[in-house]
Amino acid sequence: YENKNLVELTLGNNALLKTIDVRNCTALTQSVDVSGCTNVEEIYFDNTAITGLSLPNGGSLKKLHLPETVVNLTLRNQTALTEFEIPSFSNVTTLWLENNSNIIDPMAILEEIPEKSRVRITGFDWSFDDPEDILSFYDLLDTMRGMDENGNNVDKAQVSGTVRVDSITGAQLGEMMSKYPSITVVYNNIICKNKIFSFIVCCF
Repeated sequence: YENKNLVELTLGNNALLKTIDVRNCTALTQSVDVSGCTNVEEIYFDNTAITGLSLPNGGSLKKLHLPETVVNLTLRNQTALTEFEIPSFSNVTTLWLENNSNIIDPMAILEEIPEKSRVRITGFDWSFDDPEDILSFYDLLDTMRGMDENGNNVDKAQVSGTVRVDSITGAQLGEMMSKYPSITVVYNNIICKNKIFSFIVCCF
């Protein structure tokens, strides 16, 4: 099935709407606003060409399917989400993820979006095997721009959350705190070294 006739979709404030299914409406190229559909549970935009989707801030959304043409991906307080499908994040240049269910993998998305994208991610809690992996994550963030809580552009990616690692050196911890102080670093052991002697301090 393919529908080439639907070119515009306006939904307004429809609190009773539960499902939006416009799959294979290939001529639909707009950014769609469903923020007024506060009780929507399933949204299917597979094989359309929309560039963005304005969702409610929170709600009952359980299934979300988007096309790879999306350039603005904003998901806020979508804690009920159990199914999220999009062929590719390579066209996303604005990414805002805040307090969503674990079905959303911000790291995987960050690794695929282009450099200089606008990024705002809050509320994550990730464990790493090695502190160098955390620093690599910070290096990735350095390639991005950001936006404030009002969506205004800022020079640096805006991120806040927690990263966890078993052991870390004092130098590594200092570098992390100086680069992204809004990210809390949790560790079990800190390794301190100086030019005269080396010792290990265990912090519990």
